[in-house]
Amino acid sequence: MSAVLVIQTNNVGDLVLATPFLAQLRSRRPDDAIHVLANSYNAPVLDGNWNVDRVHVYTKLKHRKQGECALGVYWHTACLLHELRRSRYDYVFLLPGCDLPQHFRLAKVAAPNQIIACPSAIQCVSRDAQRRSEGPGGGIHPVRHSLHLLDHAFPSEPRRSETPTAFPCQVFPTVDLKSRRLLELESRGLDRRRLLVALQISARRFRQRWPASKFARLARRLTSELDANALLLWSPGPIDAATHPGDDAKAGAVLELCTDFTIFPCATRTLSELIAVLSLADIVVSSDGGATHLAAACNRPIVALFGDANPVLWHPWCAEYRIVQAGTHACVEDIEVEQVFNAVVAIAKHSRVTDRRRRTIPATNPFVA
Repeated sequence: MSAVLVIQTNNVGDLVLATPFLAQLRSRRPDDAIHVLANSYNAPVLDGNWNVDRVHVYTKLKHRKQGECALGVYWHTACLLHELRRSRYDYVFLLPGCDLPQHFRLAKVAAPNQIIACPSAIQCVSRDAQRRSEGPGGGIHPVRHSLHLLDHAFPSEPRRSETPTAFPCQVFPTVDLKSRRLLELESRGLDRRRLLVALQISARRFRQRWPASKFARLARRLTSELDANALLLWSPGPIDAATHPGDDAKAGAVLELCTDFTIFPCATRTLSELIAVLSLADIVVSSDGGATHLAAACNRPIVALFGDANPVLWHPWCAEYRIVQAGTHACVEDIEVEQVFNAVVAIAKHSRVTDRRRRTIPATNPFVA
């Protein structure tokens, strides 16, 4: 039995895209101890994931809680690094995106027998480190890239065909939280017999933000022309919030434009809340980012709004989706409401959405009470 540490300390979407790698690693090496190093912001992605034995969590300074001092954060991180070194890992994987010098310093602190990383990152490793690198560079989807790393680390171990259905992204909504949110929405008039379209309005990058006025116009057309429930999701707080730009002001602007019809506001204060609410939707409309990949991991059809990002590299991995993009180097704000509405209609006509069994609470981790 070996001990494996997987490092993915980037954003939420990056850790979601690491879940197929973790599932395949567990499938191929069921007796290994699999640990993941994540940060306090993205770690909830792995809640309930039975492919991981332990998640080591550290806090970035910008993510520390109110009243938590920087010295305490440094002390906790030092203790964590000491624990990683004592764990005596056989392998450390640096997944796509973890290709900076600080990531290699983290990997070397654990003193593993081997560090497996992508070619674009290998230049960061000192010459005396034991390391291996394989797979293409940054021109392929991160899921495929991570699976190439796994193939190179364990070349003699066969795996299934590399398709999205063979290696889906996975998150596990908290059943109690999901049920509470659903009851809350029903008490406010949500009709579960009607199509439920979640409009997720928050985005980290400026070029990925769709204007409030267009979200309002889309909500109006969804309710009037499709007879759908429109669910407004956003990250609460001010626009300059340290963890993620808050969109209280933007949500307020959308709601002011929707006073003559029903729209259901739903601020998601935690990542667990966002996962739970996304799993309730029949269709999710969101700019490319963490929420898009979370919706895909909940197996929800997605209309993904892309700005200057490459959809070939960052498309949702394991769910039905439609990409809407104004141009290769355009901003999301250039996308027209008609384009997004037509994409929603195209998905709504699909039998997977009209199947009312999708409205039931999906099965969760069978190994967790």
